[in-house]
Amino acid sequence: MRRIHKSNKLVLGSTFALTLLVAPLLHAQEEENEEIYELSPFTIDGSSDSGYYATETLSGTQLRTSVRDLANPVTILTEEMLEDIGALNYEEALEFLPSTQSFVGDVADIDGNSARTGIAYNSRGFRATRLTQNFFFSRIKQDGFSTERITQSRGPNSLLFGLGSVGGAINSTYKRGRFSDDTREVNFRADSEGSFRAELDINQILVEDKLAVRFAALYDDRRTHRDLQFRRRKSAYLNFTFKPTKKTSINFNVEDGTIDELNPRPYLTKDNFSGWLDSPLALDEKSNLAGMDVTSKANYASKNKDKKALTDLQNQTAGVSRSWGTNVKKGTLYRLVVIENDLSLPVMNWMGKTYSDEPWVNGTRGNSISFTGDSIAGIDYPVTNIVSGPSDSYDVNYNKWSVSLQQQLAENTYVELAYAHEESDSFDFRPVRRQDFGIWIDNNYYLPTQNPDGSGQPLNPYFGMPYIESNPWYIENDNDDDQYRVTLSHVVDMRDRKIFGNFDLGKLSLVGMYYARDEDSYGESFVEMSTTLDAVTATINRRYYLTGDNEPYYMGDPFAPLSQAEDASYAQGIVPAVENAFLRKGSPSYNPRETRSQAYIAQWSLFENRLIFTAGTRKDDITNRAAIFDTNDDGIYLGRDSVTLSEPTKRPIDNTNYGVVFKLGKNFDLFANESTNTVSAGGSNFDVFGRPLLDEQGEGEDIGFRAFLFDNKVILKLNRFENVRENSISNPLRNGLIRSNGLVEQFLVGMETNGYEDQVADALTYDEFFDLGRNGSWSEVESTTTEGYELEATINPTRNWRLMLNVYKNDSAITDTYVTFMPWYEKFVAPVAGDDAVRALFVNGADGDTLGDIIDGIDRKLDEAWAQVGGQRLRYNPWGANFVTSYRFRDGKMDGVRIGANARWREAPVIGYALDEVGDFDVANPFDGYEVFTADAFVSKRVKLKNDADLNLTFRVRNLFDDDGWYPNRGMDDGTGNVYYQQMIHQAPRTYELSVKYEF
Repeated sequence: MRRIHKSNKLVLGSTFALTLLVAPLLHAQEEENEEIYELSPFTIDGSSDSGYYATETLSGTQLRTSVRDLANPVTILTEEMLEDIGALNYEEALEFLPSTQSFVGDVADIDGNSARTGIAYNSRGFRATRLTQNFFFSRIKQDGFSTERITQSRGPNSLLFGLGSVGGAINSTYKRGRFSDDTREVNFRADSEGSFRAELDINQILVEDKLAVRFAALYDDRRTHRDLQFRRRKSAYLNFTFKPTKKTSINFNVEDGTIDELNPRPYLTKDNFSGWLDSPLALDEKSNLAGMDVTSKANYASKNKDKKALTDLQNQTAGVSRSWGTNVKKGTLYRLVVIENDLSLPVMNWMGKTYSDEPWVNGTRGNSISFTGDSIAGIDYPVTNIVSGPSDSYDVNYNKWSVSLQQQLAENTYVELAYAHEESDSFDFRPVRRQDFGIWIDNNYYLPTQNPDGSGQPLNPYFGMPYIESNPWYIENDNDDDQYRVTLSHVVDMRDRKIFGNFDLGKLSLVGMYYARDEDSYGESFVEMSTTLDAVTATINRRYYLTGDNEPYYMGDPFAPLSQAEDASYAQGIVPAVENAFLRKGSPSYNPRETRSQAYIAQWSLFENRLIFTAGTRKDDITNRAAIFDTNDDGIYLGRDSVTLSEPTKRPIDNTNYGVVFKLGKNFDLFANESTNTVSAGGSNFDVFGRPLLDEQGEGEDIGFRAFLFDNKVILKLNRFENVRENSISNPLRNGLIRSNGLVEQFLVGMETNGYEDQVADALTYDEFFDLGRNGSWSEVESTTTEGYELEATINPTRNWRLMLNVYKNDSAITDTYVTFMPWYEKFVAPVAGDDAVRALFVNGADGDTLGDIIDGIDRKLDEAWAQVGGQRLRYNPWGANFVTSYRFRDGKMDGVRIGANARWREAPVIGYALDEVGDFDVANPFDGYEVFTADAFVSKRVKLKNDADLNLTFRVRNLFDDDGWYPNRGMDDGTGNVYYQQMIHQAPRTYELSVKYEF
């Protein structure tokens, strides 16, 4: 994997040196012309901000526009606001935005994978993944060390983010060189969890009113109440602001850095042991007493079809013990396990051995039930423990730079030429997979290499011990993005033309934009396997027992070499030949994509700026190419050089935006906005028919009222909205249906085996998906609607007092599901679903599951999903509120002191549904989780020092009332119509924080 950041650090130094060489020449120009130039219409510097209220934005027409003239739902966090809430990055800031919250998982990402490695957050009930800087898309988490303000655009915004999320997007503005003064600023922050942060920010005027440079550097080591968790960031940023003439402005930015983190799943450890530990059965009744003869390859092949005999042999007891079974068809005759506690033991085949079961609730195996105790089988186990241990990591190296030229062509006519380049590579190592984030108990009396000795006592030295086990893997990604933008603006001033008496025709602002983006995103995953076995069965699992004398998390070394010859003294397959390596078991992912966009925007303010119309259209042409990778003879995928790309496919996409603002005099406005957007499905997502997946479509409507009272000391905004998202990918819908052992494949195999191949002739099998380069994993989509209200209030009662309040209500519900699978079901399954003769046929033609069993399984999946249509979307807070306030003392003994507080409240989300009399979800009887209330407070003191230096000390308490522990994220019916909590999410305890800012 290439490492880009080291070489690109030269950009910072070389560019800085070049500027120093050019500075004397520019200084000569500066002596000839000392005029201070006005900002171009593409620039905002925040000088007009009033406390927590920002008066101007670019997030409407791409021109500097009064927020009051826009109908778009926009919220801006000013520099003062960010300082008062102590937000140093977008993740901390978004918690204070209306209808917005951090992402910890939803029905489309139950385990919160996007939160681990991505930039996901929730907005208006939808998962959003769009971050931009200076309106260029970025994959890198944004931090305040290089940015000055954060702007959120909620809902679709087709003009700026035509290819964005229906939930909206967040844009941050880069720091720029300033011509007002030379400044130096050093910031330090530490907290009670052990975090430490250091920032440097320098603004240097090289040539007065001509050239300024801004340099910032960051070291951030973020810690939490979970011992191993951290995020360590090292970044540097450089900006040059160059104004050679009064009509020309050039900006150059470059940022380089690394982000290394251990970011575990947000939920508590999964309970995979209570079913066995809590069973009243005697120890020898609930344990596996079989010796090594059970694990021979020959026994598997002969006994695989005799389900009852195999079940009895392995002491299968529902809800107590489970077994690693075999599948002769797939060739899965091995479960290779390395015992990390004792590497002198051979790598053994545990196929046929057993493991403890999860808790059973209402006759069903509880899925992902969190453990909230403090010990397991007598072993201390902290509730904050991170199962995956210290080797779990997600590391990113990045470099990005951009340049823009803003030029006045004529009076009221401007052009901006802008380019941005971003490249990053990431290494995501997962020693413990998400589905294995739990603890099991070893309930085997004997190791695979042991036989009973007649004593009736366990010989397995680890019998009854808790353990962690998983197949390690890692993902490498390389991303390269180039973006170009040309924007032309012209203002037609018609204020001298009157109609209807004294009403003028106002100003007409016209904007045309051309945008291009070239994406090159490549990813591949590597799984630990043995090169001595075929690709289907060769995965290696690493097991780590918790003995009470070691750490309660995984401490093995998955990269340690393994090499052993087959031990012929045991039955075939018990101690096989093993040579470990990390190999590409799954297909790499390659998404070369080109986007070409045109946007045309008009804003007409007339009648003395009482009526403002905004309208625009945007057309995007997206070109995708599907990638097919070769495999070797063992079924292992080859790398990037083996790729074959399909012919380009181009999709034209059109989006529109319309808005109107009507000012009812000086103090009151009415506004309405309607917009659409699209999210491309890309070239690597396909439906069950093998067709390219449908693009995600978004629509949004906002209508509202604004009030500006008491000389703008009180600003209120109330709006009602409706957002619709269609064809959103929701891959959990396919769980149990896809892959070689899924219900779809079993149905097709059963139909072909029993002579009904003509009925399913057009259906793609698992192998046929592979042949088409689909990797056997089709995707499914659903549609969702969110309706709600948002109230925002910004209040500056005095020069010293600031208040901000927002309250919101979001009603989000699924409106359609299995959008592409239902036609497949109607074509292939429905015609035989009621045919008793077909239903009675065995899938394999002899015994085992019948086609009726498979059809019933498919129906259960569909019924479960359709039962949720119309109900409150799971894991979203319907109501929420945020409040921020601060007061600054300016005289007396308290001069320089600032005090403040904030509070955030979230109504309890729906986390599940009761079951009706036939076992379907009853959306009229939802289960609620917990409501959450969090408050912070701070006090700061600013001290004037010599030589115009300032020292600012801030002490902050986060989670003031210490509302820690955990809260439920998923729930199920316990059989009585009451909730049984499953997945629990960590809540951070009270934290103390000290910040020091030194300005000189």
